[in-house]
Amino acid sequence: MTEKRIGDIIFDALKRGNGTFGSRHTGIIDWDKIWTEVCGEAKEFSYVKRMEKDILYVCVKNSAWLLELRKNKTDLIKLLTEKTGKTLKDIKFYR
Repeated sequence: MTEKRIGDIIFDALKRGNGTFGSRHTGIIDWDKIWTEVCGEAKEFSYVKRMEKDILYVCVKNSAWLLELRKNKTDLIKLLTEKTGKTLKDIKFYR
């Protein structure tokens, strides 16, 4: 058995997954990073908790930003979809 670097093993495993490693459609998305790029000033008051079944769950630190983000949810979904190429069903905001 030959030795392999861990990076090569991970790359091979991801490549076998769907054959499009390196594409933005692989399902490997850094939602925290994308969220901070899209949400503007709210990045200091919110963060991604998880992504599950095409729904992004975002924790918001105060009620004012919670209302502001809910008001702009449609635009945020559109921006996130454009950035990632992944269709989102919804964003759930909570405190």
